[in-house]
Amino acid sequence: MINDSQGARSLNPQAELRALTINIKMPQELLIHKVHQFGKEAAEMRQLAQRMRELFPEKLRQLHRERANLTGAPRDRACLVDQRYLESVQELVDLRTRATYLRMQYESHLMLYQARQSLRKS
Repeated sequence: MINDSQGARSLNPQAELRALTINIKMPQELLIHKVHQFGKEAAEMRQLAQRMRELFPEKLRQLHRERANLTGAPRDRACLVDQRYLESVQELVDLRTRATYLRMQYESHLMLYQARQSLRKS
């Protein structure tokens, strides 16, 4: 599970807002580096989350096999509330949250870069 300051929810909205702000005066080289870094990390997180999502049916089938003594809806409910399954769901949510955060950072930094480029052309 991802438990870093970017993925975890804070009780302080001002701290969250500061974490999302961009220093518009950062040097051009650093901005380009951040665009590449956030883009690469966002793609990796999306791929990881997609792979994890693809594995969910197999995890559910495995839990069904472990609960062979139950049948029908009781077995389905028991599998869906199993702690291992719930942890997997939470991990997927954390990954998707992190991927969305990284995508927003990538797009924001890219827009700043493009804005600077358009000002230089003028």
